[in-house]
Amino acid sequence: MATLNELITEAGLRKKELADRSGVDVATIIRIGNGKATTRVTVVKLVRVLEKYLERDIAIDSIEGLNITR
Repeated sequence: MATLNELITEAGLRKKELADRSGVDVATIIRIGNGKATTRVTVVKLVRVLEKYLERDIAIDSIEGLNITR
């Protein structure tokens, strides 16, 4: 299992780049990476971009430290 921050690093992205490509605000990405609550919809937006860069499927449930509320 990897954290969101580890996946971002592995993908070779900066949080600002991920924000631009996913449509999720960079402050929100930082909060999610720090374990703050988020929605599944937001995580899906991030994971779709990460999957393209990592060229593999990523199961949301396999990302360590996510706090998905709805």
